[in-house]
Amino acid sequence: MMSSRVPFAFVHCADLHLDSPFEGLFSKNERLASLLREATFQAFDNVISVAIENNAAFVLISGDIYDGADNSLRAQIRYTDTLARAARHNIRCFAVHGNHDPVKAWRANIAMPPSVHVFGAEKVERIPVVYEGRVLAHIYGISHAEYRLKQNLAAKFRRQQADEYAIGLLHCNVGACVDHDDYAPCTMADLYDANMDYWALGHIHSRTILSDKAPLSVYPGNTQGRSIKETGEKGCCLVRVQADGSTDLEFHATDVLRWFRDDLTISETETIDSLRKKLFAKQQDLRVQAKQRGSISRLTITGRSSLHEMLRQNDIVRDLLADLNEGEERRSDFAWFDSIAIKTRPAVDIDKRREVPDLVGDYLRAADALRQGTQTAESVWEVLLSRPESNKIKQVIMGFSEQELLDLLDAAEISGLDLLLAGEDVE
Repeated sequence: MMSSRVPFAFVHCADLHLDSPFEGLFSKNERLASLLREATFQAFDNVISVAIENNAAFVLISGDIYDGADNSLRAQIRYTDTLARAARHNIRCFAVHGNHDPVKAWRANIAMPPSVHVFGAEKVERIPVVYEGRVLAHIYGISHAEYRLKQNLAAKFRRQQADEYAIGLLHCNVGACVDHDDYAPCTMADLYDANMDYWALGHIHSRTILSDKAPLSVYPGNTQGRSIKETGEKGCCLVRVQADGSTDLEFHATDVLRWFRDDLTISETETIDSLRKKLFAKQQDLRVQAKQRGSISRLTITGRSSLHEMLRQNDIVRDLLADLNEGEERRSDFAWFDSIAIKTRPAVDIDKRREVPDLVGDYLRAADALRQGTQTAESVWEVLLSRPESNKIKQVIMGFSEQELLDLLDAAEISGLDLLLAGEDVE
């Protein structure tokens, strides 16, 4: 490895899915629908901003640029315009197509900037990246020829020995990830055999580092979450290659709206007014977590409360949603609730339940006696171990000291009661 290597940086992104629909949301709020429609375009523009701000030499795009089945001319125009922005900052772009936008998919005859190279589907191409007369790296890539491609494309890659730094650009499923369709399937062994320095992968929408050693093999995830299945921050990777050939990886968020799943426990919440206060507090918390961007959340309300029966009425949940979402679409940091699921249970009078002569009553009385110091831990152990499933946890239970058991009971009496009463609740 030559010590005179020129340090450089590049940006790796994948799965743009430009102009992809946000299913089910367009009918709920017209203004929100308009904001969502722009989200994938803005996210890709943010990718180019990351490249510009960090003096990246080039950008890699690892497939599924848009959904070919939708034949969106708008997506193709906006994509080309954003690539032209990169070109104006002397940033080259390299792209492959994936299972959603294979080479055979219909495309308008829109000219790309000359600084853009799109890899074909017939064979793996090797393209040099030249900066100030010196070759920084060689990029190897191949696109999907058709939808639902089952061929192992990674097996076609082989690094040429003369390359100072080699990058494989591919849209594929490594290791048969069950959460995504098994298109262009391959294994980690295929990646190792190709002898690349960096694998710029696409297809898996969750940010994943398959290997943090050579070859550094990375799924950056998609640039913008498109449904509640794609929660958390989304973005791209900034990759810095040092003079000694070492590679540093930084994640940069590019999403303009974020998806959340969250829970709200309402035990000891007895009025709608107090529930509303908790809901608005949760909304503010999600707004903070989204870091000044918009968010869409699905909330599950849990816990034992006297509000249980009321919350089972559909109109109550509908009105709570309307209350929370009122005016949110007018905020740039909107915190919109898509739905609220009710998984509460009826409130329980523990004092009365303690008097019932059954397993639950025995559990509560034993816990109370241990707390008051009138009985030992063995009394509670006997109750717990009387359950048929206790054989699976016997060694764990018997390993608790009396103080440990007391601490656990103080912290989890309601949780233990919920478990024991699960069969008694009428939902």
